[in-house]
Amino acid sequence: MKKRGFVTPFIVAGLLILITIGVFVLMRNYVYLGKFVPSPIVPITIFTQECVKQTTEDALFFARTQGGYIYLPETIAKDKESYVNLGLKVPLWFYKFQDRAPTKNDIELDIEKYVKENLLNCLNNFQQFSNEFSVEATKATSGKSGTSEKNISSNDFNNDFNIDDIEVQSTINTHDVTINVNLPIQLKRITKGSSQIYSFPKIETKVNTDFGQMYQLATKIMKQENEEAFLEGYVIDMIASSEYLPHEGMEITCQPRSWAIAKIDEYLKNVIMHNIKFLTFKNTKFEPSNIPYFDKIYQVELGGTIGISGTSNKLNKLNENKLNINKLNDFSNIKVNTIYNPEWQLNVDVQPKHGDTVKPIEYDPTKFFFNCIKIYHHKYSVNFPIMFQLISDDNPEDMFYFATPVIMTHDEPDRYGNVPAWPEEVDRTGSEKYCSNTTSISIFNLDKAGNIVVQPSLQENRKVQLDVYAFDAVKGYPEGALKDVKISYHCVKFRCEIGTTELPTSEEGYYVGDAPMLSAKFPSCFNGYIIAEKEGYLTARQKITISDENNNNNNNNNNGLAESPESFGTSVNIEMKPLKDIDYEVKVIEDKNNIITERNMVKGEAAIVMISAQSAQDSGANNFEQTVFYPPEYIEEDNTEAELFETSTAAAPTEKEKTTTTSPYTNLKLIVSNNIPYTVDIKLVKDEQIWGGASYNWTPSMSQITTNNKIIFYVTKKETLLPPQTPEEWKKLYDDSLKTSTQYPPKMVYLWEKK
Repeated sequence: MKKRGFVTPFIVAGLLILITIGVFVLMRNYVYLGKFVPSPIVPITIFTQECVKQTTEDALFFARTQGGYIYLPETIAKDKESYVNLGLKVPLWFYKFQDRAPTKNDIELDIEKYVKENLLNCLNNFQQFSNEFSVEATKATSGKSGTSEKNISSNDFNNDFNIDDIEVQSTINTHDVTINVNLPIQLKRITKGSSQIYSFPKIETKVNTDFGQMYQLATKIMKQENEEAFLEGYVIDMIASSEYLPHEGMEITCQPRSWAIAKIDEYLKNVIMHNIKFLTFKNTKFEPSNIPYFDKIYQVELGGTIGISGTSNKLNKLNENKLNINKLNDFSNIKVNTIYNPEWQLNVDVQPKHGDTVKPIEYDPTKFFFNCIKIYHHKYSVNFPIMFQLISDDNPEDMFYFATPVIMTHDEPDRYGNVPAWPEEVDRTGSEKYCSNTTSISIFNLDKAGNIVVQPSLQENRKVQLDVYAFDAVKGYPEGALKDVKISYHCVKFRCEIGTTELPTSEEGYYVGDAPMLSAKFPSCFNGYIIAEKEGYLTARQKITISDENNNNNNNNNNGLAESPESFGTSVNIEMKPLKDIDYEVKVIEDKNNIITERNMVKGEAAIVMISAQSAQDSGANNFEQTVFYPPEYIEEDNTEAELFETSTAAAPTEKEKTTTTSPYTNLKLIVSNNIPYTVDIKLVKDEQIWGGASYNWTPSMSQITTNNKIIFYVTKKETLLPPQTPEEWKKLYDDSLKTSTQYPPKMVYLWEKK
């Protein structure tokens, strides 16, 4: 027993030696190359692997340069406005209200297609191995002679091999792209009169690239731009902060002012180029500009791409999810360059304008106390491309490009065409054709003899029947249904006058309904606007899509109407907010040696009051803006003052007592609605200088508006021992008055003449 126990270790050691020798003998003809392959075909396998890698890198070059596209769709390639031309075409990822960014799956399919179509050229029939191997296909191929099972020699491999038989699978990862290729061929090797056949191994290769990470960052940037329009916000900021461009406000100068649209275009191009390059994104690689304004304002924080799904009470699970989110949002190795080239087209328009020239807004001379005051209330519409260049810090040659348009209408982001055009922008010639009931067309037919016969015909333009009701927002429907409301339909730059609301009548002329309405046919349009107008009411605009494809009369539930919660069936209800004429006055709050007094304006003083409704989309105020003057010339010091009664402290006057003061300047209107905020800006002018001002937000209640008939505005002014001598001193005087103006909001009162 002891001898056998002693010998056993030697037997085990011998067996291990024999197994090792056997494995060595077995593997001496194999090399690990992603997998074990016979050693005779290692060189041709390595060669094929390099071809797959090179072809994949070529595919990625096009994908990186063309915004993820290797093969540009014809809708992009043939439309010069849908891409930025860098030699190669960088597509706009958003165009004509459409998201055109390729998906990750789209890019992977394009890579696979490119490898299939170009791999054989790289392999070149395996010519460099033709002395040792012949190549034979192992699947059905469809070459010049049709489809058959056959072996293809290396002499005609490229010509007859069917690329559809090549199996390619690509996967885009964060820091690499992997490719698996299966070539349906076998290698026949002839040595010393004998032959040996090898099945060609599956090829797997990996291209080290941050393409996946850059694509992820690009989609985050694009998503945020489409949702928040931050690029448009920066352009509005550039225009508003420019000392050259006419925009908002007032200046005192007797010199004429005018700007050619062409000069504005040239100036704006350079402003955008020099400013947009400072744009940076948090969690990416960037160098601070050391300019505080740009480092603080021109930095965008991108939103998260994933959320924490489900619920869990475990803190460690929550922390794990947070870590995953932070990891997904970490692009600290990617640099983002934001580029605009002035050579690229920029479409710019400014309203109001005179032909191709922009001037200060003109007013009735009888209301303009001297012509050295220039008023600006101009709105800009622009459309131009911005290109993003993403660069991997690990490999500076690893770049990704994509582009997007910046679309702004009347100082508002307009990526989805929601901002209606101004009347001056309506294409009247195009509107006539678009709005007509019918369009002449030609129908081509063949007669019995085979000759082409042209038959003129009419095609109906307006196919969708709608019943439009307009009602007073205060009274509601149906009590407040309005008659004689002018209804039009606005589609892009076309505007159709549809008709007016009337009480419905029968053929005999008798009234058959209790609510005024307009029943008419409308042309089709995506995201058009029904516009309702009536004297004494704020113009109402209601977004609505009308589609003649879904026009099945009353059999269709929504009759082609979309995105209109006020619509039901063929009916559209439009709410209109009434306007009220309000008399107004401006008084001065004067600070003289820290003694505050309230006084009327004196001869030589004048005030410019700019008032506009805020949050137009939320309140329905439709950008309601007014500029009024007080007084149009000057106030005589011995004017008879009227008694003022604040609604909160005085009893309501009787009808006999009501004798409202009439004034040629009572052209200020307020919207009769609850909680509509207004922005008020007032400038006190004397001797061609601004001596005081006021700037604040003001939100009157509907009861204040309905029970009063006059507003008293207050403007603050600080009396100085000597007038300011420098522009800086004048500016400080004005800025100081604005700081205190918020303490003196407007006062609404009821006014009747003193008996």
